Amino acid sequence: MFGRWRKKRDLTPPPITVDLGKVLVERIACHFGEATIDGQVIDLGFGGLRLSCRVAELTQAGGGYQAASLFFELSGGPLGDTPVFMSASGYDTDPHDAVVLGACNWACTFGPVLQAAFTNATHPDLEEHRVTIDGRAYRLVGAMMDRAMMFGEGDPGQLIADARSGLGFDLAKLVAESGSLPALVGPTVISVFVSDSAHGRITEVKVNGCDWQPAAETFAAAPAGSDSGVALLRELAVLVPLEELPFPERSTLERTFAGLAARATGPEMTAGWRGWRAHGGELAPALSAAELDALDAAVGPLPAEYRAFLGTVAGSGAGPGYGLLPARRVDDLIPLAHAGCGVVWVLRMDSAHYGEVWCDAAGSDETYRRVAGGFAEWYREWLRFAIGREQEWLQWDFRCCAPVNLFSTMLNEHSPAELAEMIEPGGIRTTGGGRYVPEGSAIDPCHGCVGVAHRLGMSEDVFAPGVLTA
Repeated sequence: MFGRWRKKRDLTPPPITVDLGKVLVERIACHFGEATIDGQVIDLGFGGLRLSCRVAELTQAGGGYQAASLFFELSGGPLGDTPVFMSASGYDTDPHDAVVLGACNWACTFGPVLQAAFTNATHPDLEEHRVTIDGRAYRLVGAMMDRAMMFGEGDPGQLIADARSGLGFDLAKLVAESGSLPALVGPTVISVFVSDSAHGRITEVKVNGCDWQPAAETFAAAPAGSDSGVALLRELAVLVPLEELPFPERSTLERTFAGLAARATGPEMTAGWRGWRAHGGELAPALSAAELDALDAAVGPLPAEYRAFLGTVAGSGAGPGYGLLPARRVDDLIPLAHAGCGVVWVLRMDSAHYGEVWCDAAGSDETYRRVAGGFAEWYREWLRFAIGREQEWLQWDFRCCAPVNLFSTMLNEHSPAELAEMIEPGGIRTTGGGRYVPEGSAIDPCHGCVGVAHRLGMSEDVFAPGVLTA
């Protein structure tokens, strides 16, 4: 009894003598029968999915309880290599037990969602719906994990039921049908969280692990919640296409770019850096049939999917790097977009690699490699990354870029704070040229170099304007 009494009242965290990361991984893996473990990564044993796990933080939660914040990144299979962020929390008086509880709650609730969505299995405890998004049919598979905090006496279950009734019950389904989601380019993970009471409402919607504010407005018009407590409603769902997805229409892309711009909070984000500002998230008009025929005559027969994009979506504008370029032929290729630092994405026109997209990084890591089988794959992958990752999209080793090498050299003698003071606006000027721009041209930085400058405490204006932004 004495030991239990001490445990409840001593607010000092006990010394951690076990590897909680290993505990987390093993506990998650045991919920998936065919799972295998490699370090902190679990191969779930179905759908080609991998789950990276870590204990992000342990904090005091009051009353002698420990709060374990657990972070996951899901990737592989139909989701591709861009990880989808997820999180969970566990609470207990012991850190080990907090991790175990959080892991079990997450795996027991949302593990079946992943299995059902990526194996076409069914599960009696899951919510399943058929929804239509941008004219295409999807299977929505989801699960709920709700809690309530009461201000006094009352029934938590009734509070949760009333909150769901007021909001519309199936939150993920309402979000999916709201017309607010970005362009979906494959199976998509949706998470919805609503904290609801008479004193206010907090709504969070994540698409493939990142906040998507337009969808969070889905519940703005719902009546106020109860004054007896706070309902904490959480859903995780997967949208699985039931038919082949065509390339997103122009209106869908415009909605997506508006959402990306709305959440941009810093230069590390897709819509927060100078490359985005070069095109402003705007698409140029599509080309007419006559313009396409003239282009075919000038550059050679265009790959079908690229020609379709030019004729139905846009002739140039919003896209990777500093934006899509008007089509022109340079030797045996069409430059698609400048990434900065002399890096260019190109569409191959030679017979051996016709229609493939390559990244020509001669100005950075001196590589020239295939990055996509065609224009649509390349543009979709950029969209997937832009929607689901709040960081730079890089298909070369930006550590080889001239600005990063400059920073590295200067940091041998100066602190980051001193460096930020030393470099004035326009103080970094890079020149280059050759195949895509005239020799001696001023070169704009790539997103990776802008990100490094930001993390060192410098603003983007330390880079002098180049030919892409002058």
